[in-house]
Amino acid sequence: MRPGEKLNLTRTIRSAKTGMSLPKEGTLVSMTENLGRTLLLVEFAGGQHEYLFENEVEIQSDHSSRQAYACMPARMFLDDELLRREII
Repeated sequence: MRPGEKLNLTRTIRSAKTGMSLPKEGTLVSMTENLGRTLLLVEFAGGQHEYLFENEVEIQSDHSSRQAYACMPARMFLDDELLRREII
């Protein structure tokens, strides 16, 4: 995956920031590796940014075929990590 690629969500996902459902389509901004997991920063319509894991999105290639990726939801990891930082 490369920044600028269009992504589609594989299921309905609520924003960790607002609690509202995210749009089905977004654009990959960047990828980050952390603890063996890949976090994807995705930009949605209106400039909203959310971190997602690979299983939550699928990319569309130039040949109109789709690939799904598997991993854990990013929000679960980020929420747990934030709690650990507050405790320590």
